[in-house]
Amino acid sequence: MNTGQNLTPYIVTVGVLIVVVIVAGLVLVALRARLNGADEQGEMGAGGMLETMRAMRDRGEISEEEYRTAQAALVVRAGRERGENSGADQAGGPGPARARTRAPLPGELVARPGYDLTGEPLPPPVRDGGGENRPDSRRV
Repeated sequence: MNTGQNLTPYIVTVGVLIVVVIVAGLVLVALRARLNGADEQGEMGAGGMLETMRAMRDRGEISEEEYRTAQAALVVRAGRERGENSGADQAGGPGPARARTRAPLPGELVARPGYDLTGEPLPPPVRDGGGENRPDSRRV
């Protein structure tokens, strides 16, 4: 008996199955890319969403407070998507770089710069002559 002749149908079957799996994988990748591309194209930008929210407010479907909350959230989201920085963050901008801030959430306590949440001014920084490389510390 020739054993090589008996294995040929199995090798062909396994080869065909491998090809079928690879083709199915490529079809799924292409289909997924097409569906994700359609979602991105159909997705409404912040401006379109704001117009929709404004129309809903005008029709009375949402309150003024809900509109303002959605507006603030859309502004923050649009800023993140564009990667915008404040004027101080840009090269050549006046003053020190400042951290980007987000709009406060409803009911969230936010203190003015230089003040704590009770409204009291923050204590001045303490300089103890530890050298130029040591950051300022604050009294607690």
